[in-house]
Amino acid sequence: MSEAIPRIDGKLLNSFKGKIVRIIGRFEEFKSSSIGVLNSLNNNGNVIIKIPNNLKFEINKYYEITGKVNDDLQIQALDSIVCGDTINEKAVGELVKLNHQLPELFY
Repeated sequence: MSEAIPRIDGKLLNSFKGKIVRIIGRFEEFKSSSIGVLNSLNNNGNVIIKIPNNLKFEINKYYEITGKVNDDLQIQALDSIVCGDTINEKAVGELVKLNHQLPELFY
């Protein structure tokens, strides 16, 4: 069985340096063609996303991004899933909490 990928928010980045993670948030802006900003929801901060050429993002859409947390706490995106124009931010926050409180349910 392959290793499970933890779901995090912006507050947990520091604990996952060098690891592959999943993060859900609203794509806020492009800093350049290969750098974007993701709001990690529930006031957990913005996260800088390094975007490879094969992934496309739209401003104000919600995404779940799978990527590697770099030492500078930026995420190198590996894959993404479009979650749409709206999302229940409170439910996503609870999902992240439960993911770490009860890992046996998720892994």
